Amino acid sequence: MEKEQISETVDCWIVEDLPSRSGLKVVKRFDAYEGMDEDEIEAYMDFRSWYMNKEHALLLTIPKPTVERDFWPEPDDALSFAYGSMDFQKLRGKFNKNHYRISKILERVKDLAENFSCINHEQGKKNVRKRYEELINDEFRDKAIELAVTYNRFKASMDYDEVMGKIKNLYILIMKCDKVWKKHACE
Repeated sequence: MEKEQISETVDCWIVEDLPSRSGLKVVKRFDAYEGMDEDEIEAYMDFRSWYMNKEHALLLTIPKPTVERDFWPEPDDALSFAYGSMDFQKLRGKFNKNHYRISKILERVKDLAENFSCINHEQGKKNVRKRYEELINDEFRDKAIELAVTYNRFKASMDYDEVMGKIKNLYILIMKCDKVWKKHACE
């Protein structure tokens, strides 16, 4: 008798150490709506939706800035087959680098103007105004002056209308920057 009891105990140990069989099934699955009728489930879903919207209400009040065209250049060694295809090029159109550069300059002018309007200290305002003038000089005014000097030096080899058109475009851009400055600077 004792021998049979020992063998049963050993068999129990062996069964406990064996992995579970694949034929086992879940007796009861989790149901979040257990015991609820359709009206209660709908009320519960409405409550969850309201709670999530309430939690994100502050974020939803922030206006989304309108961006005309942002550009993120890829390195030359990047593998981008989808973006290098002709279908993508046809849909997207050719990227205008000059337009992108000018939009970023106007954005920088707006930032400087807003910074200028926030500063109370007179020296700080002078520094921001100086940075604005340096930006305009570096990007537009110096190029216009350089074109005029080059034309005066080499009149015979340069087309007057073409040079004056370029100078006019640069001064139009200066006026755009000035308009953005006056709109946001609050002088």
